[in-house]
Amino acid sequence: MKKIFFLAIVVFAFGCSPKMMVKNVNSPTLASPDKSIDILIEPFESVGLKITESIKKGEVTIVPAVFPEILFGEYYPGRIRWNGWCVTEDGREFFCQFLFSGIDECGGYYAICIIDGVLIKGTIAGIFLLSTLADYGYDLKGNEFEIQSPMLQNQASYRKSLAFEKGTDFRKLQTIPSVKLLETIKLWNNNFKSKKGGFITTPLGKVTIKNKKGNEEKVDQIEIIAGINPQYTIYQKWVAETRGRLSDPIASVSTLAIETYRSVNGSIPSKGVDFKSIVPMDTPMDRRELGVTIKFALDLKQRLINYYLNNTK
Repeated sequence: MKKIFFLAIVVFAFGCSPKMMVKNVNSPTLASPDKSIDILIEPFESVGLKITESIKKGEVTIVPAVFPEILFGEYYPGRIRWNGWCVTEDGREFFCQFLFSGIDECGGYYAICIIDGVLIKGTIAGIFLLSTLADYGYDLKGNEFEIQSPMLQNQASYRKSLAFEKGTDFRKLQTIPSVKLLETIKLWNNNFKSKKGGFITTPLGKVTIKNKKGNEEKVDQIEIIAGINPQYTIYQKWVAETRGRLSDPIASVSTLAIETYRSVNGSIPSKGVDFKSIVPMDTPMDRRELGVTIKFALDLKQRLINYYLNNTK
């Protein structure tokens, strides 16, 4: 069964667009007429934020979260987004987007969670982050738990139990003002239309970075990512909506991740999403791949530390 599932994922990845639909969602903000939403993130989608109706209206709630370091097994340079879920005590459900945001003042990796709706202070709700294939979940402190994906997709009661038994209590979280973040996101370089519908906005674009010799070089980050994973060029259609970019932690970690990738001169496998590491298999991940992943994560953290030390007072 595992091999069949793996084959299906690979066929979808290189053929038609795969989906992982959560059905019968009791959401006050979901625009879908059939009350369903696709929670599977394809590579071309993961470089940016999905623009929902709530984000357009500024009707979102934002909270901080620990970025689980085990998710570096699903990571590749340029990725910033993972999906998540929020359920209130009265059964209302909200789609969430977690944006990888670098390191905090203590040196730990963190993310910000954008809840697709307004939760007032004191709302009783549970929140959790999803792995790419929604077979694992994480509370907002980074603690992992297993998920039965078919139940997640089809049973509202199961989603609610995960939120309250495994997720994080919204009442214990400090919300982040949404206005400044949304203004920053509006200044990101590019918007592109997703084949699944709607638009995604990304901080990636044409930037000037230092090459291995220490010289400044202008590069197109999208071209670099397309070289890492050709799947980006299959589906996306980029729209030329370049704007000035305000420096922000999400954009910084995207750029520094690509610099880190370039610095190792291709020692990171150029397969993009490593399905072997995110789909259950009979054999463990290759030690070399594991070592490269660990090295990348540590190099990226050091670059972020150096960047923050040099750019903050």
